[in-house]
Amino acid sequence: MVKYIFYLLFFGMGMLEAAPVIEASIDKAQAHYPLEGTITITHRKQEKIDPHSFQLDKQPLETLFVRDTNMPSDATLLVTVYSFQLPAQKQPGLYILPTVSVKIDNQVYQSIPASYEVKGASSSDTSPTDSASSGIIFRLEAFAQGPTTLYPGERTKLIYRISYNRSIDLSLSELPLVHPRDFQKIGDVQVKDYQKEEVTVQDIIQEIEANKTGNFSLGPSTIEGYAYSLNAANEKVYESSKLHAEAPVIKIEVKPFPTAQQPGSFNGALGQIQVEAHLSTPASVAVGDTSEVQIKIQGVQNLTDLQLPSLQCQPGFSGFFQMSDLPPPADVEGKVKTFDLTLRPLSTLVTEIPPLEVSSFDPATGKYVIQNTAPIPLEVYAPDSPDKVTIPEIPLIPYSFFSLAQWPPLGLTPLEIEGQPVTWSQFSRPWIQTPALLWFIPLGICLWLLQRWFYLYRKKHPHPQIPTSEQLLHQALHKQAEPLQNVHLLEKACWWRLWEKGLLPHETFDLENVSLESIKTLIMNLQAVQYGTQKTYDLHALQRETKQVLKAI
Repeated sequence: MVKYIFYLLFFGMGMLEAAPVIEASIDKAQAHYPLEGTITITHRKQEKIDPHSFQLDKQPLETLFVRDTNMPSDATLLVTVYSFQLPAQKQPGLYILPTVSVKIDNQVYQSIPASYEVKGASSSDTSPTDSASSGIIFRLEAFAQGPTTLYPGERTKLIYRISYNRSIDLSLSELPLVHPRDFQKIGDVQVKDYQKEEVTVQDIIQEIEANKTGNFSLGPSTIEGYAYSLNAANEKVYESSKLHAEAPVIKIEVKPFPTAQQPGSFNGALGQIQVEAHLSTPASVAVGDTSEVQIKIQGVQNLTDLQLPSLQCQPGFSGFFQMSDLPPPADVEGKVKTFDLTLRPLSTLVTEIPPLEVSSFDPATGKYVIQNTAPIPLEVYAPDSPDKVTIPEIPLIPYSFFSLAQWPPLGLTPLEIEGQPVTWSQFSRPWIQTPALLWFIPLGICLWLLQRWFYLYRKKHPHPQIPTSEQLLHQALHKQAEPLQNVHLLEKACWWRLWEKGLLPHETFDLENVSLESIKTLIMNLQAVQYGTQKTYDLHALQRETKQVLKAI
């Protein structure tokens, strides 16, 4: 019986060792400030943690992954760390952190409830970021100077504030606010140093602009370092203890623009927009000439990125004015942006430059602001009838269209016309204007069929191709040239006959592989005549011999 109990205890301890271990604690607790906590999970590397399944006392808990660390004693174990925040406690004292649960490989594991102490406001000077025992102040704060609920195009400033009273060399600097991945940085980082009694304060400021919607968490932020002092030799003497300071996560929400009651002229402008327009060219213009309109806009936060709405969608512009497809040139001076708009009236029916509608979204009120420019009177005249120019009246010359005296005389009198005989040429037409022209259609079809038949016949019965060796032999027998050239043609005819009959591979000059002694001896004689010392030879005899040898093959 004792033996079985021992086995049960042994295997039970093994199962406990294999199960993941969860520890939850509050690291920083101060009255009226959010609580910062850490969840440490010791588990096997193959076990998967569901980061969306964290719960605190059966309520969803939002966490942020911090790091993974291998256990030096066991390579199969992994320590995973998450951070979280809880609402602030108003009163200092002792509190209980409820059970934290999480799913690991679809199984729920829980931590043991833990106690934590919330310090009062008087303890802020000796917060966990300070080293009170050694008198060293080393503190990191992170906050947003401006709204943390933004709209696309809206800007805010992220600030780190580092406080210290000793010279410190940093060994670790994790400051995600300086390089936010989901926001557009505006300008470079600004660093400001100032003194506050015996404490040096450094502000690190980065302005950002929201460019996509969603909920974003920046942080946590961490700095570590060692304090040092200078000895008599002006060398640094470091303290043995490492200083550590953290700042909580900063959450920023970027909301999309509301679609309800969104005006058609809205193109992302933020603020209380104000617009005015006036004509910078004369109010009287010919059709097709240019009219310059200057539009000034102010009251917009993102003034640099502001563009005019499309004039094609504005009533009274399309069809009445010719406009450029390119954006109008603009100039920013202070808090005013000026657009130079060029319009060309297309009709004399145009009597004014219609009102231009611009709109913006005011983040403070959450509503759209619509502004319209006043209509600008415009007088448009035809190019051939300029204003203030009188056209003299041209007197009409009376003309009688029924005066027979002004008719041109006829070539023949009616009597002379009556006595002229009628000829066949007066009734006949050229053959090209007669229906006989239609016979060319079947004639053309017959010619095309005949040509097609001749093409197919030639394709089936091609002319026999004369071998190249015969052509070279014919040239050697009938060409009137130098004797050596005829001898060279005879040799080429021999080689081609060997290639054509398959006795040698094409373009191969190897006499050793030639089995026919007759042509082999002939080629050697022809080469001796061309390249040897023999000066006299009988060309006709060589021609006859070559003709006989090639005929025999």
